[in-house]
Amino acid sequence: SCIDCFEIEQSTVQSLINRVQSLISRVSEDGGPQNADDVEMLASRVDVVESQLRKSHATILALSPSTAVGSPRSSSSATLQEEQVRLAGDLGQVRQQQQMLQAMFEEV
Repeated sequence: SCIDCFEIEQSTVQSLINRVQSLISRVSEDGGPQNADDVEMLASRVDVVESQLRKSHATILALSPSTAVGSPRSSSSATLQEEQVRLAGDLGQVRQQQQMLQAMFEEV
């Protein structure tokens, strides 16, 4: 079913987020970005995750039964949407960390 392809898409987003998070913590442990390339690389990684998340979100919305009042929602699409919200929250945190590192670098 198509729901499966979203679950796969979402787990991809999740693993991208996890990778960016570990990258950010590594950079933090090194005392922040060492050069403009580091800053650029982190920002572009976060952008990739963001566009991936937007893409899967659009797909889920397209898939979801209409949200018209009284229409029965399929439970699986509701679950997928909750998952999207959670992923978006994780991404928000990653974005903040990335911006903090960037600010640290720019102050130096």
